This record gives sequence, structure tokens and C-alpha cells, in this order.
Amino acid sequence: MNKVQKKHRNHHGKGLLPISVIRAASCGNPESLQVVIKHYERLILHYSVIRAYSDDGKSYVFIDEALRSELRSKLINKVVGFEFKPAV
Repeated sequence: MNKVQKKHRNHHGKGLLPISVIRAASCGNPESLQVVIKHYERLILHYSVIRAYSDDGKSYVFIDEALRSELRSKLINKVVGFEFKPAV
């Protein structure tokens, strides 16, 4: 675990991420980007769950890995290069 991850380990999946982590991630800092990804991992998993039903009516739940990967990629693309606007 690196310094950024240790400092912000309590923010994984709870509350808000510190603005310093978001700013660093938007500039491409890989450690901060990992903190952001880890923070949203449960949400990504939640939206990657697929429920399917067999012919006899049994339901099956599984993770769509392609969807999970796509959601993760979209998060990374939106975070990296995000421009902060000055507060008015």
C-alpha cells in the first residue's frame, strides 16, 4: 500500500473523496487514480450484476465482466483530464 492509499484508505466506498486525490487523479497520477477506482469499485460491481432466468424459472446472478470493464474504463476516462473550474 503506497502513501496515497494509506492516507485515504478510510474513503474507499464511503463518503466523499478528498479534492486533493481527485485533482491528482485528473492530472494522471496513477496512485490517486487507483484510490478513485477503489472508491467506486462497489458501485461498478453493483451495476455489472446481471440476473438471468432459466427455462424452468430459476434465477441466476452473475457479474458481466465486459460491462464491469467498460464502466471502469469510462470512470478512468472521465477522471483523467477532468478540468476544475474556479468557484465563482
